Amino acid sequence: MIGTHKTTVTTENGISRVTYHTTVIFEYDRNRGTVRLNSGGWQTATTKKRINQAFELFDLPWRVYQENFVWRVVGPNGAGREFTDYMALEV
Repeated sequence: MIGTHKTTVTTENGISRVTYHTTVIFEYDRNRGTVRLNSGGWQTATTKKRINQAFELFDLPWRVYQENFVWRVVGPNGAGREFTDYMALEV
């Protein structure tokens, strides 16, 4: 379940998007097997929470966490990398 405050989930042509306020923070393209992440420059606790809720909603094994004030993304193999806006993950 994704929080509802200022958050929408839409799906069209196999692409699901999670928008928080006016920023698409999560885009899952089932056809290509990719996820694109974007904080819109707002690396807040709620943005991170919404991204993680989207991973859960679509049953994807990724998570965003914060370490020493830096956002990181960890995948199913346990390897993490620094979060950057518009980063793409292969699922």
